[in-house]
Amino acid sequence: GYMRARVETIGQASALPGWDLTGLTVNSTPVSGDTANVSLQPGELATVVFTNTERGQIVLQKQTVTTTLDGQTFNLVTNYDGTLTLGPANSYSDTSGYLVAGDYTISESSLPAGWDLTGLTVNSTPVSGATANVALQPGELATVVFTNTERGQIELQKQTVTTTLDGQTFNLVTNYDGTLTLGPA
Repeated sequence: GYMRARVETIGQASALPGWDLTGLTVNSTPVSGDTANVSLQPGELATVVFTNTERGQIVLQKQTVTTTLDGQTFNLVTNYDGTLTLGPANSYSDTSGYLVAGDYTISESSLPAGWDLTGLTVNSTPVSGATANVALQPGELATVVFTNTERGQIELQKQTVTTTLDGQTFNLVTNYDGTLTLGPA
């Protein structure tokens, strides 16, 4: 509305959760802080602009390829929240709090014995290596998926039909562990 010439102080009450005040100008001149002091002259139209930027979030998901999960947990290291453990208690998923736009990294700290990293995607785009780099944009909900596959096991048994084994040993050749010798314990 119309005002008499005077000095006015204008501020933003508070940003909504997940939003930050990232700019403030009076008549296109940047103002530091979160309050603008406007010296209004007779007949003047002052323009005050508050710019708010929405924060983003990162959703981490763990997918597993296994026949027996048995409550296995996996540790991920982030540069925004330290080490996170994904497991049955959190349905193998974690959503960050609100993060300012910027670069974030997530990697597996170490895999449990018998597990391999077999896939990693950021927003459905495959990533090579074991570290996800997320260039989080304002308001973005980025999704990072780590896929781990449990290794299988082969149990070898040698059966013999004899009446006198007399400590006989047998050599088996494998493509995964070379030559194995089986015999009496």
